Amino acid sequence: MRRSLSGLDMVADLAAFTERLRDHEEIDVRSEIIPGEQHATVWPAAVTRGLLHLYHTTPPPP
Repeated sequence: MRRSLSGLDMVADLAAFTERLRDHEEIDVRSEIIPGEQHATVWPAAVTRGLLHLYHTTPPPP
């Protein structure tokens, strides 16, 4: 798998995609590079972080 993905620049592709999405004001977008991960292993962390971003609420004051 690593060999087949070695020619791709997924970080640059992510940056370009994020910038295209930011052109749409109605979309709240953020991107993050997760060190030590690759295309096939990043999804659990990416899904978790995405859900936290989507459903984040500020706790009420004590």
